[in-house]
Amino acid sequence: MRRRLHIAPRATGKSRENRTIKDCARTILIAADLPQFLWAEAVSTTVFVHNRVLDTQSPDITAFEAIFKKIPSVGHLRVFGCTAYAHIPDPKRKAFDPKSTKMVLVGYCGENKYRLYNEATNEIHDSRNVTFCEEKEEYVELKRPVAANKPAVRSPRIKIIPQPVYSSSSDDSDGHDDDDSNSFHDANGAENDADDAPLFSDAETTESSGPSSPPPTPARSDPGPTTSTPG
Repeated sequence: MRRRLHIAPRATGKSRENRTIKDCARTILIAADLPQFLWAEAVSTTVFVHNRVLDTQSPDITAFEAIFKKIPSVGHLRVFGCTAYAHIPDPKRKAFDPKSTKMVLVGYCGENKYRLYNEATNEIHDSRNVTFCEEKEEYVELKRPVAANKPAVRSPRIKIIPQPVYSSSSDDSDGHDDDDSNSFHDANGAENDADDAPLFSDAETTESSGPSSPPPTPARSDPGPTTSTPG
């Protein structure tokens, strides 16, 4: 039996470059939370950007500049997968229709157009007049579907127990059951007059106002001089 040394194939420059592009396309596709069938758009966007930036193999000139002999423009680049509002021309909408359609940026068409994915119609459009929203918190939350079987969260119900509100009256000293039954009202009832009722009755107010004076002394009648008659 003869032993043979297994020799791994050396990675060429082309295969290494293709792996870099594929890794970048996978990264932006996952970061944007987009479906995998848009992988071709992700790869095209990766190549579009890669040709306009410097790398270790060509640190002095970009691939675009080497081919077209001019400096590329990167001012129109936007975040892949961000929310894009494509303008609707006037002939294609009515007076009160929306002026734009919400889409997702998935690529570039030259240097003056963008490729936009419409999630509602599952179509890709090319548009020039686009307004972008590149905030990550917004465009990621807008694309995340809500689970259909997730129960709706309801606000807790608060049960209010009515408390009796007592009202004072001058007839409380009578001690009758009929007066006691009418001495309070429901706090939520329509006939609640607790806010309008005085805190004290007139009799209690008169007694409580000022210092108490002693009762008047009854006047003594003068019977006059007594006369005695001889017996």
